[in-house]
Amino acid sequence: LGPAVAVMATMTDEGDSEPVLTLDLTEPARAFDLLLQLQDGTPCIHADPTPADEGKIEFRALSLREGEHLTIAQRLNEILG
Repeated sequence: LGPAVAVMATMTDEGDSEPVLTLDLTEPARAFDLLLQLQDGTPCIHADPTPADEGKIEFRALSLREGEHLTIAQRLNEILG
């Protein structure tokens, strides 16, 4: 993604809705690139691509199994490092 990637992370928990982690990469091309790198890696990680046109990707807590958040964090560190 390049050495000057700025990422803003926000966690939303609106009571009755599921918690969502949103990564804002500011540019759609960077969001799509990150989605592809996550999907092409080992293990394959799928994030919600819906907001990618706005330069964002989302991870939804309800779709994670126990411990998967650590795997996602490690891969994000490797890619965005």
